[in-house]
Amino acid sequence: MMNIQIYRRVDGMGTIPLSDLPRLIERAYRFSVVYFWNNYGSDKFDAMKYFFLLVALLSGGLIIWLIMRNKTLLHIKKLSLLSGLIVLFPLAINLIHVMVGTSTRVDYLVIYGIILAPIFCLSVLQLAGEEVRKEKSPRSWAIPVISWAVVIALLFCVYGYWLRSNQAYLKLHLAYEQGYAYSNTLLTRIQSVEGFTHEEKIVFVGSPKVEPSAPELRDLGGMRGIINSIPGDDSRNGMLTAMLRNYLGNTQAIVSPSKEELAEMGLQEVAGKMPFYPACGSIVRVRDWIVVRFSEQ
Repeated sequence: MMNIQIYRRVDGMGTIPLSDLPRLIERAYRFSVVYFWNNYGSDKFDAMKYFFLLVALLSGGLIIWLIMRNKTLLHIKKLSLLSGLIVLFPLAINLIHVMVGTSTRVDYLVIYGIILAPIFCLSVLQLAGEEVRKEKSPRSWAIPVISWAVVIALLFCVYGYWLRSNQAYLKLHLAYEQGYAYSNTLLTRIQSVEGFTHEEKIVFVGSPKVEPSAPELRDLGGMRGIINSIPGDDSRNGMLTAMLRNYLGNTQAIVSPSKEELAEMGLQEVAGKMPFYPACGSIVRVRDWIVVRFSEQ
């Protein structure tokens, strides 16, 4: 009987050992830095990190001005509440990094919370504007100038997202669709082998060669595609295995042996005579193994 594979271990989301909690919270805070400064999980102009820094500093200055103007320092409860909210804000917008636990990484396509950071800056601008309108003539020029600087910096960031990041995310989406289609076709071919049962182990010989979709679009983190196209993905076909498990629910054992391991399994001679996938004969059943030959090892 075929077992159901839990999608990306989501059944464990929210079930977090207390010993892992400090590390997960630290990861959530760190993501705000690596996303805006190190350009992780996005594709931005190199100069955008300095605009993000400018927005953060100027927004911080406006918050301090609002605190001084409203004499919040004299009200311990209000100051404590405000300080707590400011400290918890980066954690709140990156809470997904805590909820997934340590069993899996956070996908690029589910980091929506980070967009609340620039929205927070716009909220600070609104509060500052309301305070400026309360002033009697002559009004201070510093706050309007700072506010306009924040707006201009945010507009440049929006332009950068529109011009570059959207292309990268579109390419990532197409890469996922391509990877899903490739994995679906492969699994269908495997299950069509005569005598197939869900008890056999799957053996991948070599690595698949998949041309990336939309090559003219920008890459996201060097990612040219999903199947065997991610920097750091080795010859063990980690991403292809993940697609088969996480997206298609396949629970069969999958191995990508080296030449020596293939010989020990008694499959080297058989695999050497097979054509490359997707040619006819590139998938065969040998004893308790389903052998798929992608390329030379």
